[in-house]
Amino acid sequence: MLQERNEKIKSEFKTIRSRQLLVTLPILPVMIFVLIFGEKKPPVMLLGIQLMPIAVVMAALCLIFSIWHWRCPACKGYLGKRINPKRCPKCGVELR
Repeated sequence: MLQERNEKIKSEFKTIRSRQLLVTLPILPVMIFVLIFGEKKPPVMLLGIQLMPIAVVMAALCLIFSIWHWRCPACKGYLGKRINPKRCPKCGVELR
């Protein structure tokens, strides 16, 4: 019974981690583009300036999603900044 619970927690964490990565990946190219081309001369600068609000909104949405979603499947405690923790920092349950 305990083994089943542990396997279920690990399976849920795998799903949570996959969703977290899927949400984070789309924002990376936008942020990189803005960082590289945001201060260049026109016409590239115009595109960088136009993308800046989109990048800020995407970053804010990713942050909100992460705070809400990046939780331990056992205790629902926040998992912290690590993308692949071995254990929950709150309850200590094994996640992988």
